[in-house]
Amino acid sequence: MKIEATSVEFAKEFLNANHPLRAGGALKGTVVCLAGYEADWPMFLAIFVWPRSRWKNYPVLLELSRLAWSPLAQHSASTFLRQCMRVLRRTYSNGLIVTYALPGT
Repeated sequence: MKIEATSVEFAKEFLNANHPLRAGGALKGTVVCLAGYEADWPMFLAIFVWPRSRWKNYPVLLELSRLAWSPLAQHSASTFLRQCMRVLRRTYSNGLIVTYALPGT
């Protein structure tokens, strides 16, 4: 699987096609959109945004706002997220990156 940064416009289209909540407000405050490609086709998408206000008391640098994948994807979402973390740690090495839930999850 190849991981690449992608545009907000592509992210909006991918989310509208593959996420039950669609794009909605997930793109507000976008820092980076990462797409996962299998055989040169986009199969996964992760939207990382600046942390919401609920994280102001924690050393959080990024928050995962949306995660979507194509029903045709052969790899798992956890494999995609693990590779995203490798990419993000190169730039954001000194802070936490959180998901929808709690720090450390």
